[in-house]
Amino acid sequence: MALAACALACTDPPSQVIEAARYESDHFVVLDYSRLLPSVGDSFIRRLEADYEAVVDFLPRFTGPASIVANIVPGIGVPSVSLDPPIVITQWGGNLAFDYNVHLLIHAFTRYQQSQFLEEGLAVYGTELLAPDAPAVEPYRGQVPHAWVSLFAGAGTLIPFDTLYRAAGVSYEPAGSFVDASAWQFFIMAGSFTRWVFDTYGGDTFWRLFDGEDPNSLFGFSSGSAGILARWVEDAEALYPRPLTCREALLDVGVREEFWCALAEGTAR
Repeated sequence: MALAACALACTDPPSQVIEAARYESDHFVVLDYSRLLPSVGDSFIRRLEADYEAVVDFLPRFTGPASIVANIVPGIGVPSVSLDPPIVITQWGGNLAFDYNVHLLIHAFTRYQQSQFLEEGLAVYGTELLAPDAPAVEPYRGQVPHAWVSLFAGAGTLIPFDTLYRAAGVSYEPAGSFVDASAWQFFIMAGSFTRWVFDTYGGDTFWRLFDGEDPNSLFGFSSGSAGILARWVEDAEALYPRPLTCREALLDVGVREEFWCALAEGTAR
């Protein structure tokens, strides 16, 4: 299965067209090009600050950025983060996703310098941990990553561990495609794997992986990476033996989600 091969998306604010409304807080400069914030009060800014402090507690080994620019742009799209100074997170006014803040902030803290599989896994797991009441957050809408992995296992559509671990430049596309669907599955499996490592072996083991230790040597399964995948998926299936179907979990299935479900169910052509 081919994984998406494109750079992390970052939307340039339409500064030439719309003058932003500017708001400031302890750690953020919010530039609202959508003019949405007056309608939601200061709840978005309060949530940003609360999520920042939650990530500080979750990632004590990292020093958080002193200031982050948060752009809210018109339209609908996938939230993104740019790590070129200054650090910028971008959300879309048409589908402003408070619950995606944690994911973006984790990348802002870690600066995206290690394996993409582990970086994305940490961001997805952190969101599951810090925003447990957010079932609509990408990429695991409708059920947690372990449940999705149980579904993939039942359908025979798991991505091999070596493919996951070596992948680079994986990101979503706004429209439906099998490239986008493979990225969706990559993010889910990354989050599930990270949760499995934390739950089974503890944070120290995860950080050894994150710092570059070889997973085959670290885990020591006789069958190597295939053994890692088998043990991890076995544990996910034991926790979620009856996952929702793709369409049950997603509920609102549009063109994009049809690609996701076709890939998850093994019916992609």
